[in-house]
Amino acid sequence: MTQFHETKIVKCEKFDNTILLELKFPEDTDFNFKAGQYVLIYQTINGKEENRAFSISSNPKQKTIELLIKVYVKGKVSPKLSELKEGDSLKIRGPFGIFQLKQPIKDETIFIAAGTGIAPLRSMIHELSGNHPDKKATLVFGFKHNKDFFFKEEFEKLAKKNPNFNLIPTMTQPPEGYRGYKGRVTAILPKILKNNNQDVYICGPLQMINDTLNLLINELSFKKEQIHIERWGSG
Repeated sequence: MTQFHETKIVKCEKFDNTILLELKFPEDTDFNFKAGQYVLIYQTINGKEENRAFSISSNPKQKTIELLIKVYVKGKVSPKLSELKEGDSLKIRGPFGIFQLKQPIKDETIFIAAGTGIAPLRSMIHELSGNHPDKKATLVFGFKHNKDFFFKEEFEKLAKKNPNFNLIPTMTQPPEGYRGYKGRVTAILPKILKNNNQDVYICGPLQMINDTLNLLINELSFKKEQIHIERWGSG
């Protein structure tokens, strides 16, 4: 049975409706996870213990774990998490999940994310780049504004360091003069993607996942077994 862990928050970054938590385990804790997996976070609300699942966004080689969490105003757990600060304790359980890199790794892997859906894919990209730097990887990341380009500097640095990593951001509400890709991920995928037997990993809002899945299968001739999806709840 997967055990509970009492962790401590060592970093807490807050954005408009998103938080990034970094959690540290006690020294004697042996916590290992596969890129793409998630943990359950527990909070006591109105005298009742509630939990929600959040994907681990950090490199599996780290001793800490990072969680990129969207705060839902009408959610039960995520609003409580947004009130936490560095030094607070947090009860978690895990890791769980089969949303992991499929073996053997193919010559090219496609990652498609929108918003906080980047969380598990970030972890996968680190694992792939670290263990298989000779394999090609493309990240198509959709977001509304510049401020929603999570881990921007990190991904840009990786793209410069590893020529096999291709970063393709696209913005739905770009500022005037913006010269990058514009629109939702489904608007640009036909322009940049050909079916060369890649594995495709998708995470983001439900509508984005459904639209992307429909596009890949019905327009770009991908097979279902090539496509791997992580669907989330609403906090």
